[in-house]
Amino acid sequence: MRVVKLFLIALAMGILILLTWLGVSTALMRFRKGTEKRIVGPSPPAMFPMVVIVNGRDPHFLYQRNLAGFLGAHPDFTFLIPAGMDEKSLNAKLNATSDEDNPGTDQWFGSVKSRRIAADRQELELSGWSGEDYPNSSAYEARPKEIVPHWHQYYFGPGAAMASCLPAAAITLGIWAVIAILIVIRTRRRSRSSGADS
Repeated sequence: MRVVKLFLIALAMGILILLTWLGVSTALMRFRKGTEKRIVGPSPPAMFPMVVIVNGRDPHFLYQRNLAGFLGAHPDFTFLIPAGMDEKSLNAKLNATSDEDNPGTDQWFGSVKSRRIAADRQELELSGWSGEDYPNSSAYEARPKEIVPHWHQYYFGPGAAMASCLPAAAITLGIWAVIAILIVIRTRRRSRSSGADS
């Protein structure tokens, strides 16, 4: 019975340490330089993702670097998502066809959220990945024939994760070392007080 109890305690401690490490790693990745949301000026970077609607109903996913050629071939475009367009079907269409309009680029997987702020203006936020390794998200104001970029987040995911692992391990070790010291101090005080009472 004692062995089982010790095993369960060790297992619980291992899980807590692992969860601590994962939490610290996630926090470090979020605030690591290069992974933050970068404010974008009037000329967005090449991999800035956006949505273009053609024929008033056909959604297309495009990176900034492919935008000019696409718009030249589709003069009837708009950046506004039509009222009543189902968000679920919109996302499914964009995920399925993103590589068709962006040849030579990894397929984008993600979702689009839109909010109408005026009759001819919307706030759009795209959250997703380019391929399996690059988180690629953006936010912008959409107008009929132009966008006003707000921010862009694009980086090599595995690289950021690996760069955060070692510091996270050191921080986790420090946290649990402090916890262990506090437990030892508390245990000694209890044993002294119980010894004095007897």
